[in-house]
Amino acid sequence: MTNALTRRHAQRASLLLALLSAGACQRQEPAPDPNPTAPQANAPEPPTDDGVSEDYAVLERCWYENRNTVGFLRTRGEKQAPVWKVAGERGSSKAMVLYARFLQESTDAPTASTEAVTWFRKAAECGNMDAMWLLGRCYLEGRGVAKDATAGVKLFCKAAELGGVKAMGHLGLCYTNGGVPKNPTEAIKWLRKAVELGDTNAMCGLGACHAKGEGVPKDPAEALKWFRKAAELGNTEAMRALGACYSNGEGVAKNPTESLKWLRKAAELGNTEAMHNLGGCYVAGEGAPKDPTEGVKWFRRSAELGNTGAMAHMGHCYLLGAGVSKDSVEGLKWLHKSAELGNPCAMHILGAGYIEGLKTTKDATEAVMWLTKAADLGWAESRYILQQLGAGQ
Repeated sequence: MTNALTRRHAQRASLLLALLSAGACQRQEPAPDPNPTAPQANAPEPPTDDGVSEDYAVLERCWYENRNTVGFLRTRGEKQAPVWKVAGERGSSKAMVLYARFLQESTDAPTASTEAVTWFRKAAECGNMDAMWLLGRCYLEGRGVAKDATAGVKLFCKAAELGGVKAMGHLGLCYTNGGVPKNPTEAIKWLRKAVELGDTNAMCGLGACHAKGEGVPKDPAEALKWFRKAAELGNTEAMRALGACYSNGEGVAKNPTESLKWLRKAAELGNTEAMHNLGGCYVAGEGAPKDPTEGVKWFRRSAELGNTGAMAHMGHCYLLGAGVSKDSVEGLKWLHKSAELGNPCAMHILGAGYIEGLKTTKDATEAVMWLTKAADLGWAESRYILQQLGAGQ
């Protein structure tokens, strides 16, 4: 394989970063019983005057509007985490959930995710429906517990049957996005139930089903209607989806100005993928004045909140010196962080980069390892390079 060929593919890989999708961090341990007892839904909370109810209301609002909760949990948790822990020990399931989410998002300690699962389980056993679906998500993602989609969906079902609206919506999304065998009919059934109860995330999911034609006829205009309804109720993911509709002309005439407006609104409200997309608009000059410095600002905000696509973009910008001073060490740091959290495009860029020699020497073994990981996750460009290298796939 010639240097020209590898260089061409590395460059092509770079262009693909514009529409990176986020990966997922997974941590595992032996799986305990996934079925906490819940004799009644959202059992009465013990009396408390320590701000737990107010903090929980903020968390619920973030869930309702699909806002990123990391900033709130880190900032508020600096002061309140000990309070949440004590209140949880005294029996407040809301405090248990707050403390568990704080553990998940505010520390890299190896035991944090496992401890969070323990608190979610305690809260679920108190009948807290939010804890049930959050515990279900831990099983689906393998976060603090061995990955077990069946156990996760079982918890969603339990919470949904008790009237948990968020669980209904997540159950619909599971049947749409996988983790369990796809079942468009079940997906639409649960999404509609959640929509009828006012869940904006379910509205957004229903819009996505209409956009893709999953469980319902493909209808971009109907998709746009649901995205707009959820967006106007404050759902940031719906705002981002609405921006994409205006950008691509799906269900509505193309309108870059309107697209940028919705993307910016979602980003300013904390949606990390909207931040990532907005950064891409500025770097590429698509729908916005070309401004790599502004683009990197949004990539950094998104990356620092855990978006792996934005991490990969940060790495690429440092490698190229786009919007920041060129710094291969910093670039590799961001790419490795993204790749290690499961982002296939970051894996691909690393693999292509090691072929080209991002470090002082080329590293074929490292290149093949990352390209293989990306190919296994469906990254076609990596599979093609491996074929050219004669390394399988």
